[in-house]
Amino acid sequence: MILGLIDEHLRAGYAPGGIFLLFVGGKRAHFASLIPWTEPRSPGMRLGEAEMCTCYTEPEFRSAGIYPAIVRFLATEAGRQDIRRIYMKTGADNCPSRRGIPNAGLHYLGRRLSFGFSAVVPAAN
Repeated sequence: MILGLIDEHLRAGYAPGGIFLLFVGGKRAHFASLIPWTEPRSPGMRLGEAEMCTCYTEPEFRSAGIYPAIVRFLATEAGRQDIRRIYMKTGADNCPSRRGIPNAGLHYLGRRLSFGFSAVVPAAN
């Protein structure tokens, strides 16, 4: 699962430096990415902010406190990159993330509706 997430992020154009892997006992245990915004991507987003996304812990390592620890680590790493605000989002039904995010010290800002769009390429003239 983790290798597929890495490949997906690289194909989407995310910088390899924003991808973090945690190994426990030589096994891949957790994947996370920190995407600094070099240009605003949504209304209200600013330079100097980042999105922490696609955090995934392999099932055998869940309930070990890895997720909040990684979120805290990435928040510290973001500060080293002069990022002053981090955003995370999760599904309303993702109970582990809804517990882990505040356990890591992040604060709830509100709910947001998101819409996904397929890539559209303009027809050649």
